[in-house]
Amino acid sequence: MKTYSKILLAVLPLALFFLFLTMGTIYYFSREAITNLAETWLETRLSEALQIAEEQVELLHRYGLEAVPASIAKAKMDASTAIASIEVGKLGYIFVVSAQGIITLHPDKDLVGRGVRGEAWFKEIKREQIGLVYWGQDSGNLAMYGYFEPWQWFVLASDSKEEIFSVANKMKPYIIYLAILASVAMSIALMFLARRFTEPLQSLTAGADRIGKGDLKTRISIPGRDEFSHLAEVFNQMAAELQNTLTTLQQREEHFRSIIENASDFISILDAEGVYLYASPSMGRILGYRPGDLIGRNSFDFIHADDRKGIKFLFDQRVKSNTKMSPAEFRINHRDGTWRTMEVVTKNLLNHPAVGGFVVNSRDITKRKQALEALHQSHQELERRVQERTAQLKSTNRELKEFAFVVSHDLKAPLRAISQLTHWISEDYADAFDHEGKEMMGLILNRVKRMDGLIEGVLSYSRIGRIKERMEILDLNVLVHELIESIMAPPHIHIGIENVLPVIQSDPIRMQQVFQNLLGNAITYMDKREGVVTVGCVDEGVHWKFSVSDNGPGIDRSYHVKIFQIFQTLAPRDKHESSGIGLTLVKKIIEQYGGSIWVESEPGKGSTFYFTLPNNGSNHVAA
Repeated sequence: MKTYSKILLAVLPLALFFLFLTMGTIYYFSREAITNLAETWLETRLSEALQIAEEQVELLHRYGLEAVPASIAKAKMDASTAIASIEVGKLGYIFVVSAQGIITLHPDKDLVGRGVRGEAWFKEIKREQIGLVYWGQDSGNLAMYGYFEPWQWFVLASDSKEEIFSVANKMKPYIIYLAILASVAMSIALMFLARRFTEPLQSLTAGADRIGKGDLKTRISIPGRDEFSHLAEVFNQMAAELQNTLTTLQQREEHFRSIIENASDFISILDAEGVYLYASPSMGRILGYRPGDLIGRNSFDFIHADDRKGIKFLFDQRVKSNTKMSPAEFRINHRDGTWRTMEVVTKNLLNHPAVGGFVVNSRDITKRKQALEALHQSHQELERRVQERTAQLKSTNRELKEFAFVVSHDLKAPLRAISQLTHWISEDYADAFDHEGKEMMGLILNRVKRMDGLIEGVLSYSRIGRIKERMEILDLNVLVHELIESIMAPPHIHIGIENVLPVIQSDPIRMQQVFQNLLGNAITYMDKREGVVTVGCVDEGVHWKFSVSDNGPGIDRSYHVKIFQIFQTLAPRDKHESSGIGLTLVKKIIEQYGGSIWVESEPGKGSTFYFTLPNNGSNHVAA
C-alpha cells in the first residue's frame, strides 16, 4: 500500500469522526439552550399563577375573612379560574396539586381529584424551593413547580417536550445534510492535500535510496520553503557529512593503528582456540618476537607450564559465557629463553563483525612483581621484628607484674614494721622524749605513711590497662552523690552538681578514682573561707564533656601540663600531703577510655578540670 493511500485511510476517518462530533455537540447545546429558555418561560407563567393566589389571600386578609371556610373556598375557586386562563403555549397548561398529592386543578376534568402521591415526579418536588421536574407518562412533560404555603398547593406550569424541542427537532435534518456535504468536501480536500504531500516524499525516498546504496554525491532538489524542502536539505547535509565522516574514519584508523603499534603494552587478537590472529609490533620490544612469527601459532604454547592450565580454564570460561573477569597474571616465554610476568585484560569480540576475535591487552609487570616480592620480604622482616618487640613487651609486662608484687609485699612489709615499731617506741618511751623528740617520731610516722601512699599510687597506676575491668551500666548521678557524702568535706566547702549526669558503661572503681582524685584535690587546696566545688557535664554529640571546677587558688599556666606527670605536686608535701600520682592516675584512666583531660585556670581565679568520655550511643542522660 502506497503512502498516499495510507494517509487517506489514517486521516479521513479521524476527520469525519471529529466532524460528526462537532455537529452532535452543536445539536446537544442547542437543546440545552432551548431547555434553559423553556425553564425561564415556564417560571414566568408559574410566577403569574402564584401572584394570582397571593392576591386572593391578600383580599381575605383585607376583609378579615381568612378564617371563614366559605370565603376561603370562594377565593380558591376564583384563583383557580384565573390560573386556568393563563396560556402556556399551544399544548401547555397550569395545574395544581395539594400537599397530600391530590390534583385540585387541571384542564382535564377527569384528572381532578386523582392521587399522584406515589408517582416518582411528585416525590422529587420540594416545598422550600422553585424547581424543574419531568412528569407524566414516560416523563413527556416538563414543568416548573412552586409551593404556595397558605393553601398548601403545589402549582405547576407544564408544557410538552415535543412543543419545547420542536425547533431543535426541525434543525436535526439540516444538521445531518450539512454534515454529509462537509464530509464530501473534506474527503476531496484531503485527497488533494495527500497528493501534494506524497509527491515531494517520493522524491525524498528516491534520493535516500541512492544515498543508502553508497552514492554520497547524490543531492535531492525540492523547491519551496516547507518541511519537505528542509528535509531535502538535511539529507544533502547528511550525505556531505557522511563523506567527511568516512574520510575522518580513515584518518582515525591510521591514528589508532599507529597508537597500537607504538604502545608500551602489546595487543593481540586470538581465535576461540587461542591462536594468534593479530599481534601488535610492540610484541617485539616486550617479548622479542616479530608479529609475523606468532600469527597462526597457539598462544598457550608460550605460557609457563605451571600457569597454562589455569589460564586455559579462564580463557574457555570467557569464550563460553562472555562474563566479565578480573585481570589475570601469568608467565610467558621471552625469545631469549627467560620468563616475563604479564598482566592481561581481555574482551570477547568473537561475534563482532569488524573484529571476530578475542582481544587481549598484555602488560609486562615483571619489574613490578620483583618490587612486590622485595616488599613482601621487607614485610616479613618487619613482622619478625614486631614479633620480637612483642615478645620484649610481654617480658617487660611480666617484669612489671613481678615488680608490683615485690613492691606490694617486700617493700610494704618493712614499712609496716617501721610504722609498728615507731608506734611502740612512741607509746613505751613517751616520757623519755622531749617536745622535739616527739615531733621527730611524728615526722617518721608521716614519712612512712607518705611512702605507703606512693607505693599504693604506683601499684594503682601499674594496674590500669593490665587488669581486666568489670564493665557495668553506671549512673554517674548516684556515684558522684555517694562519693560526695563519703568525702565529708569541711563545713566551709560546698560541693554541688550543676546538671544531670549521664548513664555510661564503665568500671565503677575507675570512675570513682577519677572523681575522688579531682574532688579531693579541690578540697585539699581550697584557700577560700567559703569554698565552692561544682561537677557538671555537657553532651557534645560524639562525647560527654565533664567538668570539676572550684574557686580555689588557681594554677599557673606553666603547670597546666606538668601536674599530670607522675610525682608532680604544686605545694610541698609537708604543707599539703600528696603522693603526686592522683592526676597521673586520672589521666591514664581517661585516656584508656578514649577520652582526654586538661585544666583551665589562672592564679587567684580558681580552676576547672575538663575531661571527655566517648558517647558511643549506649550512654544516655539519666531520667
